[in-house]
Amino acid sequence: MFQKCSALNNINNIKIKGWLPSYALLEMFKECTNLENINYTNIELYINGEGVCRSMFIGCTRLANVSKLYIRGNLGKECCYEMFKNCANLTTPPTDYFKRNIYPESCYYAMFSGCSKLAKIEDMKTISDSGGSIQFMRNCFAYMFYDCRLLHVHWKGIKGNFSNNSC
Repeated sequence: MFQKCSALNNINNIKIKGWLPSYALLEMFKECTNLENINYTNIELYINGEGVCRSMFIGCTRLANVSKLYIRGNLGKECCYEMFKNCANLTTPPTDYFKRNIYPESCYYAMFSGCSKLAKIEDMKTISDSGGSIQFMRNCFAYMFYDCRLLHVHWKGIKGNFSNNSC
Protein backbone atom coordinates (compact mmCIF):
# COMPACT_ATOMS: atom_id res chain seq x y z
CA MET A 1 0.00 0.00 0.00
CA PHE A 2 2.69 2.54 1.04
CA GLN A 3 5.73 0.53 -0.06
CA LYS A 4 8.84 2.62 -0.73
CA CYS A 5 6.99 5.86 0.09
CA SER A 6 9.86 8.28 0.72
CA ALA A 7 7.53 11.16 1.74
CA LEU A 8 6.14 9.32 4.77
CA ASN A 9 7.99 10.17 8.01
CA ASN A 10 5.37 9.74 10.76
CA ILE A 11 2.33 7.53 11.29
CA ASN A 12 -0.23 9.00 13.67
CA ASN A 13 -3.46 7.61 15.10
CA ILE A 14 -4.22 4.68 12.79
CA LYS A 15 -6.89 2.24 13.95
CA ILE A 16 -7.41 -1.10 12.24
CA LYS A 17 -10.12 -3.28 13.72
CA GLY A 18 -11.79 -6.48 12.67
CA TRP A 19 -11.24 -9.80 10.99
CA LEU A 20 -8.34 -9.53 8.59
CA PRO A 21 -7.60 -12.11 5.91
CA SER A 22 -4.20 -13.73 5.50
CA TYR A 23 -1.42 -11.31 4.59
CA ALA A 24 -3.77 -8.29 4.73
CA LEU A 25 -1.06 -5.83 5.84
CA LEU A 26 1.84 -7.64 4.17
CA GLU A 27 4.73 -5.25 3.51
CA MET A 28 2.38 -2.29 4.03
CA PHE A 29 5.20 0.17 4.85
CA LYS A 30 8.09 -1.83 3.36
CA GLU A 31 11.20 0.26 2.72
CA CYS A 32 9.63 3.58 3.67
CA THR A 33 13.16 4.81 4.29
CA ASN A 34 12.17 8.19 5.81
CA LEU A 35 9.64 6.78 8.29
CA GLU A 36 10.88 7.66 11.80
CA ASN A 37 7.99 7.44 14.29
CA ILE A 38 4.76 5.54 14.87
CA ASN A 39 2.46 7.31 17.33
CA TYR A 40 -0.61 5.59 18.74
CA THR A 41 -1.52 2.92 16.29
CA ASN A 42 -4.01 0.34 17.48
CA ILE A 43 -4.47 -2.86 15.51
CA GLU A 44 -7.28 -4.89 17.06
CA LEU A 45 -7.52 -8.30 15.45
CA TYR A 46 -10.02 -11.03 16.05
CA ILE A 47 -9.60 -14.50 14.62
CA ASN A 48 -7.32 -13.69 11.75
CA GLY A 49 -5.48 -15.33 8.92
CA GLU A 50 -1.81 -16.10 8.57
CA GLY A 51 0.88 -13.45 8.23
CA VAL A 52 -1.43 -10.47 8.73
CA CYS A 53 1.37 -8.06 9.79
CA ARG A 54 4.17 -9.98 8.08
CA SER A 55 7.07 -7.75 6.99
CA MET A 56 4.89 -4.70 7.66
CA PHE A 57 7.83 -2.33 8.38
CA ILE A 58 10.70 -4.34 6.91
CA GLY A 59 13.56 -2.15 5.72
CA CYS A 60 12.33 1.10 7.30
CA THR A 61 15.91 2.05 8.09
CA ARG A 62 15.17 5.34 9.90
CA LEU A 63 12.35 3.99 12.05
CA ALA A 64 13.37 4.67 15.67
CA ASN A 65 10.21 4.81 17.80
CA VAL A 66 7.28 2.39 17.78
CA SER A 67 6.35 2.57 21.43
CA LYS A 68 2.65 3.12 20.82
CA LEU A 69 1.81 0.29 18.44
CA TYR A 70 -0.61 -2.24 19.89
CA ILE A 71 -1.81 -5.50 18.44
CA ARG A 72 -4.67 -6.98 20.42
CA GLY A 73 -6.60 -10.17 19.90
CA ASN A 74 -5.67 -13.49 18.40
CA LEU A 75 -2.53 -13.91 16.35
CA GLY A 76 -2.41 -16.24 13.40
CA LYS A 77 0.57 -18.21 12.16
CA GLU A 78 3.44 -15.90 11.07
CA CYS A 79 1.45 -12.83 12.20
CA CYS A 80 4.47 -10.64 13.00
CA TYR A 81 7.02 -12.54 10.89
CA GLU A 82 9.93 -10.19 10.06
CA MET A 83 7.70 -7.24 11.00
CA PHE A 84 10.59 -4.86 11.87
CA LYS A 85 13.43 -6.72 10.18
CA ASN A 86 16.35 -4.47 9.22
CA CYS A 87 14.93 -1.40 10.94
CA ALA A 88 18.50 -0.50 11.89
CA ASN A 89 17.63 2.64 13.94
CA LEU A 90 14.84 1.10 16.02
CA THR A 91 15.54 1.88 19.69
CA THR A 92 12.02 1.86 21.15
CA PRO A 93 10.05 -1.27 20.24
CA PRO A 94 6.29 -1.66 20.59
CA THR A 95 4.83 -2.30 24.02
CA ASP A 96 2.16 -4.78 25.05
CA TYR A 97 3.15 -7.26 22.34
CA PHE A 98 3.95 -10.22 24.49
CA LYS A 99 0.89 -10.56 26.74
CA ARG A 100 -0.66 -13.65 25.20
CA ASN A 101 -1.68 -17.18 26.09
CA ILE A 102 -0.94 -18.74 22.71
CA TYR A 103 2.08 -17.97 20.55
CA PRO A 104 1.28 -19.47 17.11
CA GLU A 105 3.85 -21.06 14.84
CA SER A 106 6.51 -18.57 13.69
CA CYS A 107 4.43 -15.65 15.04
CA TYR A 108 7.48 -13.55 16.01
CA TYR A 109 9.99 -15.18 13.64
CA ALA A 110 12.86 -12.71 12.99
CA MET A 111 10.57 -9.88 14.14
CA PHE A 112 13.45 -7.59 15.20
CA SER A 113 16.25 -9.25 13.20
CA GLY A 114 18.81 -6.67 12.10
CA CYS A 115 17.60 -3.96 14.51
CA SER A 116 21.16 -3.15 15.47
CA LYS A 117 20.33 -0.19 17.78
CA LEU A 118 17.70 -2.04 19.80
CA ALA A 119 19.11 -2.20 23.35
CA LYS A 120 16.22 -3.28 25.60
CA ILE A 121 12.77 -4.79 25.56
CA GLU A 122 10.68 -3.89 28.59
CA ASP A 123 7.72 -6.14 27.93
CA MET A 124 9.47 -9.54 27.79
CA LYS A 125 8.89 -10.08 31.51
CA THR A 126 5.18 -10.59 30.79
CA ILE A 127 5.89 -13.96 29.17
CA SER A 128 5.30 -16.01 32.28
CA ASP A 129 2.51 -17.98 33.79
CA SER A 130 2.71 -20.01 36.97
CA GLY A 131 -0.05 -22.34 35.80
CA GLY A 132 1.78 -23.39 32.65
CA SER A 133 -1.17 -22.44 30.44
CA ILE A 134 0.89 -20.54 27.87
CA GLN A 135 1.36 -22.41 24.58
CA PHE A 136 4.54 -21.83 22.57
CA MET A 137 4.18 -23.26 19.07
CA ARG A 138 6.96 -24.23 16.68
CA ASN A 139 9.52 -21.46 15.96
CA CYS A 140 7.43 -18.79 17.71
CA PHE A 141 10.51 -16.78 18.73
CA ALA A 142 13.12 -18.17 16.28
CA TYR A 143 15.64 -15.55 15.15
CA MET A 144 13.52 -12.86 16.81
CA PHE A 145 16.55 -10.82 17.89
CA TYR A 146 19.10 -12.06 15.38
CA ASP A 147 21.88 -9.52 14.84
CA CYS A 148 20.60 -7.19 17.58
CA ARG A 149 24.10 -6.61 18.92
CA LEU A 150 23.21 -4.18 21.73
CA LEU A 151 20.26 -6.14 23.10
CA HIS A 152 20.38 -8.04 26.38
CA VAL A 153 17.19 -10.01 27.03
CA HIS A 154 16.55 -11.64 30.38
CA TRP A 155 13.89 -14.32 30.22
CA LYS A 156 13.95 -15.04 33.93
CA GLY A 157 10.97 -16.96 35.21
CA ILE A 158 9.40 -17.87 31.88
CA LYS A 159 7.19 -20.86 32.29
CA GLY A 160 4.89 -22.58 29.87
CA ASN A 161 4.56 -25.36 27.35
CA PHE A 162 7.67 -25.30 25.16
CA SER A 163 6.70 -28.34 23.10
CA ASN A 164 6.99 -28.64 19.33
CA ASN A 165 10.53 -27.16 19.07
CA SER A 166 9.12 -23.83 20.17
CA CYS A 167 11.90 -21.34 20.23
